Amino acid sequence: MRLLIFGIWLWQTLFMGSLANDTAVADEEPWTKIVQNTYLVQLQEWQDVDYSANVVAAHHGTVLFRYYIPFRGLSIRFGREWREREVRALVPGAKAVWPVKTHKTPVARHEDERELKTRMLGEEEETGYAPLVMTQVDKFRRQGLTGRGIKVAIVDSGIDYSNEALGGCFGADCMVSFGYNFADSNDDVKDCLGHGTQVAGIIAAQPNHFPRFSGVAPGVKLGAYRIAGCDGTQREDYLIAAFNQAYKDRVDVVNFSAGFSQGWSQGPIAEAASALAHKGVIVVIAAANNGNTGIFYASSPGGADGVLTVSSVLNGGVHQLRYAQGRPGVDMIAMRHNGGSVDATSSWGPNWDMGHSVDVAGVGGKVVTTGLGNGIINLVSGTSFAAPLVAGIVALMLEARPGLTGDMIRRRMIATAQPTDYYTGTEFLDRAAPPAQQGAGIVQGWDAFEATTLLEPARLSFNDSEHMPVSLTLTLTNLGDDEVEYSFSNKAAVTVYAMEPRTGRFSNQHPTFSYTSPSTATLGFSSSEVVVMPGQSMSINISATPPPNADVTRLPLWSGYVRVRGSDGSSFVVPYQGLTGSLRQQPVFGPQGMRIGKVVKDEATLPAQGLDFTYSVDDNNELRLKVPMTLVTRVGSPLMRASIVPLGAANWLARRLVEKNIQMMPARLSPLQWVPRGRVYLDYWDGLLESGDFLPRGEYKVIMHALRIFGNEAEARDWDVAESKAFRVFGVGGAQACRVYSEAGPAHADALFKHLDECLEKHGRDMSGKWVMGGQDDTRCDVERPTEHECGTYRFCKAHDDQRIVTRLETRYTSSYECVMGHELLPNLVSSLSNAECEEKRDEEACGSYRWCILLFRGGVVAGKGAGQFGNMEECEWAHGIFETITG
Repeated sequence: MRLLIFGIWLWQTLFMGSLANDTAVADEEPWTKIVQNTYLVQLQEWQDVDYSANVVAAHHGTVLFRYYIPFRGLSIRFGREWREREVRALVPGAKAVWPVKTHKTPVARHEDERELKTRMLGEEEETGYAPLVMTQVDKFRRQGLTGRGIKVAIVDSGIDYSNEALGGCFGADCMVSFGYNFADSNDDVKDCLGHGTQVAGIIAAQPNHFPRFSGVAPGVKLGAYRIAGCDGTQREDYLIAAFNQAYKDRVDVVNFSAGFSQGWSQGPIAEAASALAHKGVIVVIAAANNGNTGIFYASSPGGADGVLTVSSVLNGGVHQLRYAQGRPGVDMIAMRHNGGSVDATSSWGPNWDMGHSVDVAGVGGKVVTTGLGNGIINLVSGTSFAAPLVAGIVALMLEARPGLTGDMIRRRMIATAQPTDYYTGTEFLDRAAPPAQQGAGIVQGWDAFEATTLLEPARLSFNDSEHMPVSLTLTLTNLGDDEVEYSFSNKAAVTVYAMEPRTGRFSNQHPTFSYTSPSTATLGFSSSEVVVMPGQSMSINISATPPPNADVTRLPLWSGYVRVRGSDGSSFVVPYQGLTGSLRQQPVFGPQGMRIGKVVKDEATLPAQGLDFTYSVDDNNELRLKVPMTLVTRVGSPLMRASIVPLGAANWLARRLVEKNIQMMPARLSPLQWVPRGRVYLDYWDGLLESGDFLPRGEYKVIMHALRIFGNEAEARDWDVAESKAFRVFGVGGAQACRVYSEAGPAHADALFKHLDECLEKHGRDMSGKWVMGGQDDTRCDVERPTEHECGTYRFCKAHDDQRIVTRLETRYTSSYECVMGHELLPNLVSSLSNAECEEKRDEEACGSYRWCILLFRGGVVAGKGAGQFGNMEECEWAHGIFETITG
């Protein structure tokens, strides 16, 4: 009976489309971190990779990867953090340098299993599966095309090849026949996360293992390039190594179902993806799943030059109505049919440079695929699963016509896609969804294969008002055997607003009806019709008039599709877009754009010690100041620079920082190139400056300079500034803070100090140690030149407030507060127990440190076990960082 029920459940699932107001969003936003002391270096095309690697090794660096082709460069690691310009100066032929980051593999959205039971009422053959029909895969199947002979690389978390639907084995004679494990030291490419297996099932699941369902191209050979382990962490240097290995393995198609949302298409992964595409490999990228964050939040490497970026539409099968269960007074739930609409979670473009960020849409909302384990299936949603559907169609096209190039396939797919109308959440409008959301529309694989017209360019951008061209040129090339007459018209898309009404803030949500305008753009054509002879090309000019009634203060993004219809029955689209208003005039920062501390619900939460910080040594024996810094932006910025400004009497330090143009070391603070909007960057700044120096003690503030979109670096007016609150650095860094100096002579030209002795004078020759207990002996400090070892830390710090003793101290501190802060303090435990419960427990962990100190010294009398290690209640408090009695 259980087998019968499961069969009905699966059969229903495959052939039912999508319903509004069911479970919705797909993959979560990946979290980005920086890999300590590790860098990606892109080399000039003429540079010898091995020579550069040998130079790094000679300077005590570790070469993790040597990248030869298509991406040329290195992944390297040092024993300490290096400045970007240090790396550039060291590595011969360095073209660009980035810190290596990690990202999280998108987490698949698993749909409600109750819906899975309703979605398999369909046709008798697997080609009737709705996503295959919607994208014309069924037409390839009727020609016997399955992708045979095509090699598809899946760069992901590996593939569970033990699943019989994916061949059941790994090796030359298996479906999963090649690959490489970059994620760990194990050679096995088997998936333990699930994401890569789900992607593989979309592409190539075998039709005989699931009733009426199969992958798009079940005849392909799959390559599993495992870059993410069981925790889903992806390293950028692993990803680039996988791209290069796929090229070496002579793959035809690469699928990468992840995207890192930033609003820009630049960066190391975009460079590597473009290099691979320019070598003839078709690179298919998921557009990411941050649609609920609003427009101008495109992902990278999606939108990179030459790659095919895919958004997601919902499965468009037909639904049955479902009876309400357990809801009094409700007889039936009326379901709205929204199949074929763009998934609300698909990330929106455009890029901040007004470039198109999405090419086409695939069916990725509520689709069936393979899961971990033999016979396991999942119902999933997200652009992660729209991309492999398109990758499978590419494989079918290559099998049918091996001579097709990647550029030809990409252009044909864009030109023949079918734009879908905009869905508000309750209804379809009579205007198309914007290209910033769906690209050119739902991919139509067979039409792309049969197309005999090429359009150049495939997409048009009219930019913003400040940079808008008078007209753009569209060229048509007739590859057919007969002359064709082409006519042109405009299919307008819904106009969406970038900004909220009246607040001046950029919208941080999916554009609902209130964020759209009924006013649309109009187009003008230099010729309404042209006749193109076989093998010939003709061009027309296209001008645009922005929507006349849209609210210009909210930066309306207007767009649509040039409709091209041929006398031979063909039909094509060319997506276009533009923006009313100037992006360059938009300030990057809002109020309090640079903050010390973490931000929770727009409020900055300071660390326990407030705005005072001291140096410590981490588990890797690296010196760290650990100042948490938060950056909040209104719009994106192509470049940011962080400066540190001394306050108070440290004029000598201010002069040197300005004279030598010393900036903060950016790698630990934030990625300061291609910064997105609204993203909160949170990292601990370790006190390191670009000169290699560590910040000496004193009072400071951070000033962040951000270049505006389309701004000129040389123009002061194009830079915005945000300042932090003042904070203080206590304690000293010791000799580790002076590591860039030597005893042989003066410092290097851009160093903060003149020589090693001056650095040690400011930082001290050793770091502060642990708290030295003084016990009950009040006479330990009664010597001519009292030291901390003799006094104990409490009495030594307390003496800084005693004018009779302070002049006799051997100290580097200027106050009792600075002295306390310059030590490694005991943990300040917090408890919610009542006083009575604390009296009963009589334990620091139970009571919390503050009440524990009171309990130990109630009434000034030693009352508790363990009090003997402290001289009095104040010492107990100070040693735990409880500063109520310190004025500083």
